[in-house]
Amino acid sequence: MILWGCEWGSGYEPGTVTDCDGMPPRGCIDIEGGWTPGGWTDLPNDLFTTPANAGFRVGKGETRVAALQYHHDNPQHLQGIQDKSGLVLHLTPNMRENDIGDIWSGPVAVGFSIPPGVPAYQVSNRCTWRSEVTIFAHRVHMHELGKSFSGHLIRDGEEYTSLGVVHNFDYNYQPVTYFKDPIEVKPGDQIESHFLFDSSSRTGRTRAGFATVDEMAINHLFYYPKTSDYLFAPFCPGLVTRGEANEEHAASMSGE
Repeated sequence: MILWGCEWGSGYEPGTVTDCDGMPPRGCIDIEGGWTPGGWTDLPNDLFTTPANAGFRVGKGETRVAALQYHHDNPQHLQGIQDKSGLVLHLTPNMRENDIGDIWSGPVAVGFSIPPGVPAYQVSNRCTWRSEVTIFAHRVHMHELGKSFSGHLIRDGEEYTSLGVVHNFDYNYQPVTYFKDPIEVKPGDQIESHFLFDSSSRTGRTRAGFATVDEMAINHLFYYPKTSDYLFAPFCPGLVTRGEANEEHAASMSGE
């Protein structure tokens, strides 16, 4: 489930229930919390915390409605199942210095498909970010074919630092991971994301999409201050490449 921050007038009224209309839903851009299989963060009790100098703005001109979106999967079509999951939000009247944003790096759910029977198929994305921000955490999201991930910040044509590594991706454990030291991103830096998939178990092509049997490729980068002058925010569109990975590269991404 995902907690979205939505604009007033997005069509979601407090206390109501409605069918999903996409991801992100209309009028809702910011991910402000949630839960995925295995938990939401690598902190005790899945606690999602923000830096002392940053937070999610709530009020006029920003989040006015919080929408909790559930992604249920019931492949056996069992009847009578009820879910009482929920979240607890902590608000403060003390305004923090910076607003938090979320960069969706990677092709997300467009521009790629995965052929069947390939143990190491790589999908990569490189985009250019246009504002100065500080990244403090990241979260990788793939589906059942996800195998491993590596992210890189490129400056002046060379790798500057890592934007996260997952050697053995597990669909049932997709936590937000906090960087030990916050990462400064400069205007013109490039964000590079590499996703490795294993389609050995599939007999047909797997498309990009939101269903569990489809595939996604996102590295969520939580940052501050939130930018409002970037046309594509929160997405970071760029060049998407895809193809079979050689054994040496695949082993490296998997930490072997």
